[in-house]
Amino acid sequence: RRVHLKFPVRFRTDERPETWHSGLAKDISAAGMLVEADERVNVSTRVSVLLSLPGERGLREIAGLVIRSEIDEATHRYLIGLNFIDLDDESRTHITEALRTTDIVGLLRSAAEDGASDVHLAANHPPLVRVAGKLKPLRDEPLQARDLKHMIYTLLDERQRQAFERELELNVS
Repeated sequence: RRVHLKFPVRFRTDERPETWHSGLAKDISAAGMLVEADERVNVSTRVSVLLSLPGERGLREIAGLVIRSEIDEATHRYLIGLNFIDLDDESRTHITEALRTTDIVGLLRSAAEDGASDVHLAANHPPLVRVAGKLKPLRDEPLQARDLKHMIYTLLDERQRQAFERELELNVS
């Protein structure tokens, strides 16, 4: 299952291992990810991606193989599709768990299925939904502050991100 989750990444190719490039993850699954970057990377190129997944404090380096490389006409940046290779079980499990806890689209889908009129998200609290005027938890485990930031930023444009960082609050419809 692929989750739309935007977060910064760095990557390097096996052809030029001394040069790190910056990019933005657009979505990720336990099998691979889509990265937006200024640099073109050819299909079939091996890369190393350095990223910090939700719930992690440190960086994780993951090997990948480029399976897609094309220009995004809207942003004039490259979209680079990667399949993870040589991924150990611990990393795959961690990615799967990180995606489960930060899937904002899945969370909103669950809220809609419950007939919720509102969704309330706050760090260190479980997500709440308002159904028939009453608040109820959507799940038991609380949202970690860092995970919540990843979730919210996935939905916001740059102007909304700046307002959120300035005000530390944002109401959206």
